[in-house]
Amino acid sequence: MKQQKLSAPETVSVAPDREVWVARVPRLLNGNPDLDKYGLDSLEAGYLNLAQALANSAPIGSALQMRLLSTGLRGEGEIGELTAWIVGGARGVEDALLLWDLVSTAFPAELPVRPGSESQCRRVLSWTESVPWTGIADIRRAIDEAAPLPGPSTEPPLEPTSLLWEPHQDGVAAAVPVLIRQHGHSTLVLHMERTAPSEGLLAELARAHAYYQDAGRSMGSGSREWLRHLASITRKRLHFLPRGALSVRVTIASARPLRPGLVEAIGLSVCERGAFEAVHPTTQADAASAEMLFGRAEAVYWAEHPDPVIAELQRIATPLEAASVVRFPASPRSGLPGIPCTPMMTLPRSPQGQPAERQGAVWLGASPHGGKVSLTLGELNQHTLVVGLPGFGKTNTVLEILQQLWTDHHIPFLVLDPAKTDYAPLIDALGGQEGRAQRVVLGSESVAFNRKMSTFLGQLLIAFVEFESCGGLLIQAAVGRACGTGWWRTNRSGCSV
Repeated sequence: MKQQKLSAPETVSVAPDREVWVARVPRLLNGNPDLDKYGLDSLEAGYLNLAQALANSAPIGSALQMRLLSTGLRGEGEIGELTAWIVGGARGVEDALLLWDLVSTAFPAELPVRPGSESQCRRVLSWTESVPWTGIADIRRAIDEAAPLPGPSTEPPLEPTSLLWEPHQDGVAAAVPVLIRQHGHSTLVLHMERTAPSEGLLAELARAHAYYQDAGRSMGSGSREWLRHLASITRKRLHFLPRGALSVRVTIASARPLRPGLVEAIGLSVCERGAFEAVHPTTQADAASAEMLFGRAEAVYWAEHPDPVIAELQRIATPLEAASVVRFPASPRSGLPGIPCTPMMTLPRSPQGQPAERQGAVWLGASPHGGKVSLTLGELNQHTLVVGLPGFGKTNTVLEILQQLWTDHHIPFLVLDPAKTDYAPLIDALGGQEGRAQRVVLGSESVAFNRKMSTFLGQLLIAFVEFESCGGLLIQAAVGRACGTGWWRTNRSGCSV
């Protein structure tokens, strides 16, 4: 699908050398496990293109964030609202607008984007102002330093062996139900910022690659495969990081202490086999540095590993790694709580337009995850099958649809109910609508059946005039006998019944 050129958002100066803009994503996409089957890989390609464009074309210091803002619980058991935003930050207006050009051309076309105003930008940036230390957590890749191996004469590398982002295919979708139930305003930030690897990191990666190769020659077959895997990781980093590198941050902030399980849900969604650690501010300086990520869209690092190479390795990523983390969640088919979600269409891409806004829709209820379930008027203007076991609500669902069609949209309808009287309550529900709801019961005294049998039989048999064979005659004779007549016919070929 071709991405349309969007008007630029308004920028806000948050510091003498920092300009920020926002853009809203009004709805997310339902996950589709058959993306490869239908060739719908443009969503994955869009996120990857965006990360590569940021790493290769944006000025140093330019950053993009995918933010989820939650209003939190509104009352007893009532979930709040969740909104999705793209936030861009750069070192000047020109760089910020260049960053927007990258987003408007590379961001996945399946997701709608609405450029934000200055007031919206300030509101997004200040969503979680003055948060307590217990309301901030930075989710980082865990550090698992490589142990010395027998055989190699060189010193073991500093590079940790388990520092891979390996997000779930639906992103942080599993964390959304917990986030939406967090008390108070909350912000989840998925941040990527253009950077460049240091000479010290590249030297350490080269030494680690040589170490793993050397160790693999002297180890058994089982260990050899693992060491080849480690050598492959370091080789890819040596190859790709100098060509384009991004700093990745995953941070949550809330006006109230974080709900139990929220940090774990986020960490398990983005890290390999849950290999993550949650770091909380311990000083006022840490908290101030953490808040710059939210107020300026700029990563200021705090509470890092004392070894600068390991600290750098913990946050740096290739565009492919960054694109797998910095993305909006793909909702399950039942939707995500608090935010509209649109199914991923399996139609060919050329005739498929942007999904229509669901303002002209009939609401069916809440999904198991808390999201709203609806059918647009266009979707209802097709064949619709309602299936379910007895007592599961099929009739009530249809009654609700019909009532909304007339009450909310003034769309007339006709119900043919030959077996039951379950739709009779519609008369009472719609009786106040200028008396336009009418009920007609067909029976032996109704107009439709108040005619002579011969007339009715003659009209019925017209349907079989084209059958000039014994089969057609048999049908006509059966109809006549069923109606209590001794009727028969002989066709032109002499076949009689």
